[in-house]
Amino acid sequence: MEALTFINMKLPLTKSGGFTLVEVLIAVVILSIGLLGLAGLQTLALRQNNSSQGRSQAVELINDLADRMRANRVGVDAGNYVLPAAPFNPGFDCMTNFAGTSSGNNCNAAEMAAVDLFAWQTAVQQALPLGQGQMQCTDNADPGFTDAAPVDLINDADTDGVPCTVGSSFLLSITWDDNGANGALTTFNVAFQP
Repeated sequence: MEALTFINMKLPLTKSGGFTLVEVLIAVVILSIGLLGLAGLQTLALRQNNSSQGRSQAVELINDLADRMRANRVGVDAGNYVLPAAPFNPGFDCMTNFAGTSSGNNCNAAEMAAVDLFAWQTAVQQALPLGQGQMQCTDNADPGFTDAAPVDLINDADTDGVPCTVGSSFLLSITWDDNGANGALTTFNVAFQP
């Protein structure tokens, strides 16, 4: 008999109507803000990836010219690695085209230096947006050699008027537009002695 009494008891009814429109709108706004934040994070990651790629390319290009200079030590010691303001095409490549060289099937140290500098400047311009390669050479044998902070092995006071001799230091620099339309240029420098 007790079981029947339990069944006949009336329970209070609760109102269940689902979500209201205000709750749905608040959820959509919160989701939208989260998705916008995620899109901004993705944009930043892509920009940083491009910047990293540019820096890696600059390191590779500087190492390329440094290796070319080490391979042509006679040209370095003779002062043939003076970078012109604009890329100068020597008209030969010292590998397959020797037309215009001083000897028929060979390049001398000065001609090899001209080919190296042209190839390097062209590669910098093609690999990096607004890419420009610079080189500075100073004489370590200068009696007035000073290397002020930051120490970069480059003579800050050339007193003898001779920019490069055997054993000189070189500062290779590449400048490029790392931020796209921003116009802010990035410079990467490496000082070395070939």
